[in-house]
Amino acid sequence: MAESAKALRTRWLSAEGVDRAERVVECLTAGSPLTEIGFGCVDGLVDLRGMTLRERDMTRTDVGAVTAEVMTGLIELRGVALEGVDLSHARLPSLRVFDSKIAESRFDGAHLGDFRVWNVEVARTSFRGANLRHAVLGAWDDGRGNVYTQVDFTGADLRGLVSPAATYIDCDFSEARLDGIDFQSSAFTRCRFAGELRDVIFWDHGFRTGKPDPNRMEDVDFTDAVLRFVEFRRLDLDRVKFPTSAEHLVVNGYRCVLECALASLEEERSVSGRRARALIEHRLKWCGSNQGVGVFHSEELGETPEDTAVVRDLLRQCEATCAEP
Repeated sequence: MAESAKALRTRWLSAEGVDRAERVVECLTAGSPLTEIGFGCVDGLVDLRGMTLRERDMTRTDVGAVTAEVMTGLIELRGVALEGVDLSHARLPSLRVFDSKIAESRFDGAHLGDFRVWNVEVARTSFRGANLRHAVLGAWDDGRGNVYTQVDFTGADLRGLVSPAATYIDCDFSEARLDGIDFQSSAFTRCRFAGELRDVIFWDHGFRTGKPDPNRMEDVDFTDAVLRFVEFRRLDLDRVKFPTSAEHLVVNGYRCVLECALASLEEERSVSGRRARALIEHRLKWCGSNQGVGVFHSEELGETPEDTAVVRDLLRQCEATCAEP
């Protein structure tokens, strides 16, 4: 696959390829058809695989006592319909898209570092294995946000993603790198997550994002996910499928269990006990108003297998107590 990607990019490195890439950009910017510019078609899509654009220039500017770096030569697409193209393994640094639609296209294995979109609809499009590090996919602008419908992010690198107010519908995030992402007011409907999620935060509604409608986490599937230090804040989670692996503890009667556990730990003075109490207090702070089910990963419960077993048993005992009539 690496050699195949290299071969695809090589097509654009000759003088003819560079000229072809510039014409593609001109057509994209003007919203003109691309069918006569690509390398034919592949699977019914215009073949722009491996297209490589030059890195943008950085210019230093002195503003008083401060020196700022300004990126120049950015490619900006405004009010266009980018449909039916295959940009797999392309290198498109710092691409900006405004008030547009992207549909029926492929960006598999593409390098889209610093990719940013505003007021854009993305539908039936694949970013499988793409590098989207530090992309801005969820900006809110002039009362509108970006909407992603049937978008495949399988295996994509989304570390550093900024997504405070996007809407994701029928999207697949299986095996995507999502470390440390705070989704704020982004909403998820019928989305799937698989593989490890670490230090990720999902909210019912974030702070000062501008997006009025809440995230309801409707029919979101975490069955095959590993949730390490993943937080669900103010969410009821009544339409979420939780992980099924033994390293997770799924508890019913969630708020009651947390209150019961906290009462049991009130006089605890050991390091492990204080740690468990801090975890329960934090979970109780962000518990959904009608949240009936919650999930813990074993790593959250204790630093040793013994500590983990103690807290797990406490939560199970509280669950049994809360279930009593």
